[in-house]
Amino acid sequence: MKFTCQKEALLKEIGIAYEIASSRNFASFMSSVYLQAADNILIIKATDSNFSYETSLKVDVLEEGSAVVYCDKFLTVLRSCPDEELLFESVHTDFNVSLKNNDSLFYTLKMTVSDTFPEIGMDENVVSFSFSQKEFLKMINHTLFSVSNDENRIYLTGVLFCKKNSSLRMVSTDMKQMSIIDSSETEVPDFKDIIIPKKALTLFKRLTGNDGDFEIMIGDKKIVFKFGSTYLYSFIINNSYPDYERIIPKDDDKSIVVNKNELISVINRISVMIENKTNRINLRITDNEMSVETDKENTFGKAFGKIPCVYTGGGNVTISLNYMFLLDPLKIIDSENIEIRFSHPEKAVTVYSVPQEKFLHIVMPMTASQ
Repeated sequence: MKFTCQKEALLKEIGIAYEIASSRNFASFMSSVYLQAADNILIIKATDSNFSYETSLKVDVLEEGSAVVYCDKFLTVLRSCPDEELLFESVHTDFNVSLKNNDSLFYTLKMTVSDTFPEIGMDENVVSFSFSQKEFLKMINHTLFSVSNDENRIYLTGVLFCKKNSSLRMVSTDMKQMSIIDSSETEVPDFKDIIIPKKALTLFKRLTGNDGDFEIMIGDKKIVFKFGSTYLYSFIINNSYPDYERIIPKDDDKSIVVNKNELISVINRISVMIENKTNRINLRITDNEMSVETDKENTFGKAFGKIPCVYTGGGNVTISLNYMFLLDPLKIIDSENIEIRFSHPEKAVTVYSVPQEKFLHIVMPMTASQ
């Protein structure tokens, strides 16, 4: 195999392949990237036991063939090369990388055997449909931060992906916060509820061009995202998701409307005095003012700030929260103002945009003992 291409064209694709190739299995295909050159097209594949990636790009193929190269070292070599056109060539068990136009730089990487690289396939009984990249990215951004990292509850380490009425829905929770968003697009086929791993959605964010449509293919064990000639395969978490709808507050009759950026600003200023152990802040609300304060037990000292708000519900209240759980949704809500609804200071609070869009974020407050 022998081909040439610009460094930057290949660097992005190998960088994504590296996110999938395992660094813990250095002697296996799971730590490698597969390259196949033919008809001025380079096919790139990477896989581990759970995720796979396949793409292609135009190159100048001088000699057809294939090679399997350790991905981390290949990425390191590419990053070290100048931004020029590079020459790649496989010779027996060596994979050589050099500058096309001069001999001032030369690398040799050891290859693994090409026929050890597995085929990447899809399940049978696939449900397939097109969807907006921009819309899907928005849904990911509204849910990814609420995903749990608790491997003992594997069903919470991904995002529930389902059809609700005629829209797509994503749900995530770590049982301390929860995010729900419905799509504005409604023409999607029926499919069974699935749980998509967090890593798959993080990789989607790297692949998306945020413009145009892509294809979603849902099988019995895998989900595939297809962008033109690029495929991202992911396993599906095979567990039942909790009954999240019963957690959504039904009697939140108290409302606080506040400017989003003012709230973010005052929390950021107060946070420099907050203990990382609890991240606890107190929101003291009157009819027209919100005071954001550090907790009285805070070790480092005290801080507070005030911003105007519109409160309806009667009686002054104090809500204690992990401020990070409040900042996360605020950072991705686009509206100028947000609404915080609740029924009692020690029951779940729900964050909405103003005017309300097709999403909500729920935060569990902290009790006096927390």
